[in-house]
This record gives sequence, C-alpha cells and structure tokens, in this order.
Amino acid sequence: MSDENRLSEFGRLINELQHGDETNRRYAAEDLEYGRFNEAVPYLAKGLNDPSVAVAEACAAALAGLGGEPVVLETIGNLGTEDVRLRNLTCEILVRLGDLAVPMLAKELQSRNRDVRKFAVDCLLAIHSDASIKAMVVALDDSDVNVSATAADGLGAVGDSTHLEILSTYLGVEDEWMRCAVVRGITSIGGAKALRLVRSNLKSPDLVVKITCIQGIGKIVISEAAEALIEVMATEDPGFFASEMVAALHHIVVGLSAEERMGLKPQGILPCLASVLATGAEEHRLMAVELFDFLRLDSGRDALLPYLGDSCLPVREQVIATLGRQTDKDLSPFLEKLSSPTAAPAEKTGALEVAATLDPKGAERFFRLALGSEDPVLFAAGLRFLPVQEVGEFKAELSQGLSHPSPEVRKSAAELVGRAAGQKHWASTWVAPLVEQMQQESESDVKEAIDNALIQLGSEDKSCGVAAYIRSFTPEQRALAIGLFGAEDPGLTPAKILASAQDPEEPIRVVAFKVLANLGQLTYDLITQGIADPAPAVRVEAVRGLATLSEDPELVQFVSGLIHKKAGENEQVDVELIQVVVLFRLKSAGALLRPFLISLSTWVQIEAVEAARALGLSELLPVLRELSEGAEADLQSALEQAIDELE
Repeated sequence: MSDENRLSEFGRLINELQHGDETNRRYAAEDLEYGRFNEAVPYLAKGLNDPSVAVAEACAAALAGLGGEPVVLETIGNLGTEDVRLRNLTCEILVRLGDLAVPMLAKELQSRNRDVRKFAVDCLLAIHSDASIKAMVVALDDSDVNVSATAADGLGAVGDSTHLEILSTYLGVEDEWMRCAVVRGITSIGGAKALRLVRSNLKSPDLVVKITCIQGIGKIVISEAAEALIEVMATEDPGFFASEMVAALHHIVVGLSAEERMGLKPQGILPCLASVLATGAEEHRLMAVELFDFLRLDSGRDALLPYLGDSCLPVREQVIATLGRQTDKDLSPFLEKLSSPTAAPAEKTGALEVAATLDPKGAERFFRLALGSEDPVLFAAGLRFLPVQEVGEFKAELSQGLSHPSPEVRKSAAELVGRAAGQKHWASTWVAPLVEQMQQESESDVKEAIDNALIQLGSEDKSCGVAAYIRSFTPEQRALAIGLFGAEDPGLTPAKILASAQDPEEPIRVVAFKVLANLGQLTYDLITQGIADPAPAVRVEAVRGLATLSEDPELVQFVSGLIHKKAGENEQVDVELIQVVVLFRLKSAGALLRPFLISLSTWVQIEAVEAARALGLSELLPVLRELSEGAEADLQSALEQAIDELE
C-alpha cells in the first residue's frame, strides 16, 4: 500500500472508530491493529471509554496487539481511574505487554495513590516474569497494608525458595494482616526451610496469625510439617483451632507416601480428633475419621465406636471402613453393641459389618443374633454382610428371608443367593424358591434382585434349568419363559417349546426361538419358519439362531440363499445376517456383503463396511471408494477407516 493510500485508509478507519455505528467501530479497531497503524494508539486508547463493551474490548485487544512503549504511556494513567471497566481493560493490556510494561509499573509503585500502587502490584503479579517479580519486591515496604500484603501473598504465589529470606524479614512487623500475608507467602512457596521460618507462629498469641500459620503449614506436604502440627495437637488444647488443625494435617497426610505415614508418631492427637468428631462440621468430622485410618490409630477404637450409627452417612461409612481395617481383631466391643437393647438399628448394623470384615469366621455369633432378630433392618443387614463361605450354616434363615414381609429383607436374601451361586448344588436348591417368589413379588427392586440371582445361578451352573433363559433375554422375557417352560431343564420338554414357536402371541414366539437357540436345538427348517414369520422380532431371533449352527457347506448355501431373497426387507435382519457372515468368516463373504453395501439403510451400510474391514476384504475396495463419494458423515468415517486399513 502506498503512503498516500495508507494515510487515506488510516483517516477512514479513525473516522469509523469515532463516528461509525457499533459494528463499524469494532471492525475499525480490529483493522487498525491488522494494518499495524501504530499512530492509532492515542485514538484506540480513547476508544477504551467507548460506551459499547464490545468496542472497548476490541480497542484493548488492538492496543495489546500493537504493543510498544507508546501503548504503555497512553494507558498506564488509567490505573487511578474510578471507572472499573476502564481500569480492568488497562490491566489486561499491561499484562499482555509483559516485561515491556514492567519499568512503568515499577514507577507506579511510588505513586501517591494507594489504589494505583495496588493495581500496579496486581499487574506485576500477573506478568509473572523475573523482571516483574524483582520489581514487586519493593511493594513489601509499602505504607498501605493492602498493597504490601498483596505483594507478600503474590510473592508466595509466583516466587520460589530464593524469596524466602526476603519474606522472612517481614515476619516481625506489627500489622497483623501483613504478618498473615507473609506467613501465607512463605508457606505457599513451601519446603522444609519455609516450615522452619513459620513454625514458631503455631504458638502465636495472635489468633489470626496462628490460624493462618496452621492453614499455611497444611500446604507444605512433607513429614516435618505433619510432625509440627501433631506436636501442637498433642501438647496443647486445640480448642477453637481443632478443626483447622485436622484439616491441615489431613491435607498433608493425604499427600504423603505410606512409608512416610508409618514414620509419624500421632498417638497424642486422639483428644483433638475426638473433639472434632464430636462437634465439628461434617467435612472436618470426615477428615478426622480418615486420619484414624491413614495413621493406623488402632488405639482410637473407643473414640470411633459411638459413631457406628452416625446420622451423617459419609461419616458413618468411613467409621465402619476404618474400624474394619484395624489390626485389633477383638470383636467383643461390637458384640456388646449388637446385643445392647438401647443401641439404634444403624449402630447394630455397623457393628455387624465391622465384625464381618475383621473376622468372618469369628463373627458367626453376630449373624446368629442378626438373622434371629425381629428387626427387619438388622435381619437384612445380616443377609447383606454374611460371608458366602458361611451361607451353608444359615439356609433356613435365608429361606425365611426370601418370603419375609419386609421388601428390604427379601431383596437382601435374593442378593445373597446370587452371591453364593458358586456353592456346590446351590442352583438346584434355590432356583425353585426364587421362581416362586418372583411370581408373587410386587416390589420392582426385589424382582430385579431375584432376576439377577437367577442369572448368576444359571451362569454358574449350566445344568440349571434357567441357564437357557439367560443369553439375550430381558427380565420380562425370562419371567415369561419360566412361566411357559418351567424352571426345570426346558430341554426335557422340546415339544412344548416347538409348539410355542408357532403360538399366536408374538412375545411367546420370540421367547421360544431364544430358548431353542440357547439349547442348540434350532434347525434349518425352524429358522426358515422363523424367517417367514410376519413379526420382525421373530425374524431377527431366527437369523440370530444361525450363530448356533455348525459351519459347513449347507450353512454357506443357506446364508447365501437367505441374503439373496431377504436382503433389504428389514434393516435389523440385515444387520444380523452381516454378523453371521463375520462370525463364520465365510469364504464367499465379499459377494455376500455386496447387497448390504448398497442398502438404502445407512446403518446397514456402516455395518457392512465394518464387516469388510474386519474380514480384510480388499476385493471390495472399488465398491468402498465409489460409496465414499457423497456419503453421509457417519458412513464416510467408517469408509475412510476401512479403505485406509484395506489399502
């Protein structure tokens, strides 16, 4: 662009910036930066006051983009403005300019206006460079504590161990807020040296400084920091600071290795933990319990026992888990809790769970009490926590549980039957009671538990009658199959199943084909019958049944004829046929997949493409390339991947 044209363009853009509508003013600011019109800096600086936020932000971006000392000189005076938006935009510009703005910001630290000095410190912190940190150190001596404290806090955030000595010289200042900021700064930098510098403040008579020190040391994740807090917790009455002590120690301990935790000697902190557990906020109570666990405070069992039934579920669960991991296997305190007539059900349940975790074999007496209780909550808990290896001793109670008036007990009983599915002869004992209960059960969650138990039994014992009702069955279909063919081996009554395959009701025909497939009793004649069924769901099950047959020439011929006759009639049937081709890796797979590649269904096309890729059918590459022209996004993605792998 010639000088004349550039001057003309500059004039036009300045005119738009000053007099255009909002959109044109914003575009003018952007174009002034794009064209590198450095002479526009004064005009863009004025644009920061534009009534439109979008225009003002565009001017700020343009100034930061142009850069240079003129931008600093034009904008830095805005640090003293009462206009918050203008001041914030100015800070953003100066921070983006980085070290270029540092000398002028350093000068502003001498301003008579304390607000200017404070915002200059903020900018230097945000620039976060060696030059800006060095310049900011001066602000530690500022007469306004808001400025000096910001610098101390900031130096901790962006500084390193080389700044610890500088900060430490301000630990003795009279102003409480400044001392707190210095402690925060030192502990933010962290490390053993930082701990040594601030440790004495744990005993400060100034409550605000003391609590700041506790919180700060909690950020120093080293064993020495944990020991410093443990010493105070063990030798002083933490009182008002107990929760802060627990939170700080918890933060450190979580970050230590198991070996480092083992090296701590925390026995003296039990009173402090107990105090927080009794009166603290939920968050701090939970931390206190976790410290019992992390620090292996087995001697604190008595302090945890009262909270086995705590009203706060997270605390109660953590108490139970912590007690269950302790090395002391003495169950007598938990037996006493379980036997107590005054203990709440939640406490008894907690005692039972801990006993079952600590010593499953030694907890038999607990389960006798629980499973003999008239309290449904305790009965259900007994079933829930009973170890599988002990279940044989409680068959009568388990049977009683399946028909108990309480839904929770019935659910727990069904879940226990499922958990114990691997026990010898278990299925033959419990399938019939489960089926009987399912047929009269009204509660959906209990029905679900029974159904899951039947699945577990059938999966563990293939000779079990319900084994044929698992693969590809929904719970509703399983219930229907049991009602139709019973819980005994359905293979013993093939005539009934074959008749059901022609039942007028579609759901019955679907279930019949599923059972025949799972029993391996499908034939080509039955599959042909199913494929001719008017219901798509039956046709799908018939095609799926092909997967249960043996691969031989007859199968290849049957599948080929089926694809020739049926491809394109139903997309789900098509997908099942494709999966059969892939499953058997049929030699004529390329020819068999071609009809599906030109299907009107994108779903079917994608499945066919994936099949070609899985089978490595490079012979289909010409077809795939032709399909990729103008294909939908999902199909295009599948085609690209297939072509890439097959080439």
